[in-house]
Amino acid sequence: MNFKRVGDKAEKIFIPVKNDEPSATIKIGSPIVFSFDGTDDGVAVVLPSTAVAAMQAAASVGIMAGDITPGVTGQAQVYGLCLSTRVVRATRALPTDPWPAAAAVTAKGLQLTMDVVNNAFTVGAAATGKVSVLLAQQIPAYAGGPAAVGDTSLALIVLVKSFVRMLG
Repeated sequence: MNFKRVGDKAEKIFIPVKNDEPSATIKIGSPIVFSFDGTDDGVAVVLPSTAVAAMQAAASVGIMAGDITPGVTGQAQVYGLCLSTRVVRATRALPTDPWPAAAAVTAKGLQLTMDVVNNAFTVGAAATGKVSVLLAQQIPAYAGGPAAVGDTSLALIVLVKSFVRMLG
């Protein structure tokens, strides 16, 4: 673990992780889940969409601090202000469908819930107790629009600031 020792900056804690995905790069800001592969237990991680259902919430680890390709080691943030957290702003059924509009999110401190299909978070209700990830900024409205040529994604993802508390 990396702990800040002295200074006037916000505290952050990172842990080492190893991408245990068979072929997928884990992108910065993605939620990650321990894979318990029998070889790199406690270090090996996968995306939520790869993890077995029972592990998706129970073994969530933190948020990736940078892109890592399969078999490579990197860092995940488990505590503190995270500057890059992937949040779903809009979804569509087909790549040819237009993007729907999304209202602005003006309240800070809303709970971010893991979206296991899109390997990101969604903005939830106001937090009423201890939660793992809180929205730390406002998100502007999205006007929607036509499908771009060659864009095959089904989820529109933005990077936002959050406060992470996944230590236990």
